[in-house]
Amino acid sequence: MPLTIDHFRHQHKHLLALADQLETLIDERNLMIRAGDARAALMRLGGHLRIHLAAEDESLYPTLRASAVGTVRGTAERFSCEVGGLAQAFGSYADAWSEHAVRSDAGGFARATKEILGALRHRIRQEDEHLYPLIGDMAVSTRPHAGQVRQADDVPSICIVDDSEGDLVLLSEAWREIGSTIAVRHYATAAQMLSAVFVRPLPDLVIIDIHLPIVGGVELLKTLRTTPGFEHVPIVMCSSTCDSRDAAVCASSGATGFFPKPATFPEYLLFVKTMNDLIDYQRNR
Repeated sequence: MPLTIDHFRHQHKHLLALADQLETLIDERNLMIRAGDARAALMRLGGHLRIHLAAEDESLYPTLRASAVGTVRGTAERFSCEVGGLAQAFGSYADAWSEHAVRSDAGGFARATKEILGALRHRIRQEDEHLYPLIGDMAVSTRPHAGQVRQADDVPSICIVDDSEGDLVLLSEAWREIGSTIAVRHYATAAQMLSAVFVRPLPDLVIIDIHLPIVGGVELLKTLRTTPGFEHVPIVMCSSTCDSRDAAVCASSGATGFFPKPATFPEYLLFVKTMNDLIDYQRNR
């Protein structure tokens, strides 16, 4: 379905909740003990934020800047200048604060976190109060990629590459819980996925566990990005660890996003909602 302003409003609520979770962990007295939890919360927020900002910065704002309505066009242009650097700023923040860095400089991490969360909340507040009310029920869509045109009523197709049956069960249950119909193709190894790369239609989304047996998730990601047809398919990497080096390697290898694996069922629910938004965004590009 086309992305609407309601999509973005709901994403704002989820992002603010994740920001609140991160903020509860930045008490300097506890960071020595909870540095790993803080890093995981940072990465979880970053994964959802990256997808949200891509949809806004690459589709919503360009659409609004081309609006025939002067107030919409002018507000979008002003906001692009004022708050458009958040994706880069958050990326730099996430790269700087590994678990070791958090533990070594708890005060610096607390200050940096308050600053970046302040910037995030400022952008959300500005959009909710001053931009979105100008737009109403407008749908945001752009041209589909060549070869990726689909019927609107097609059931989304997802490839999950993960050797954990438990994660697959929880993901499937989360999609059922939110009422989504998803066609899932599951592969336990990279070799199984690669044997099926010429199956058509292409999936709407690929989710890969970074720690696959034999051939790792990053190698699979690199191979898929050089496979004809997969250049524009969203590929999301997941990991049970929150190593900043893994996130950086995945980003440089063409990953659409990097997420810590959900630890609770509510986290699975939020993850699949964001994946649904990513599919909607991709189908309307």
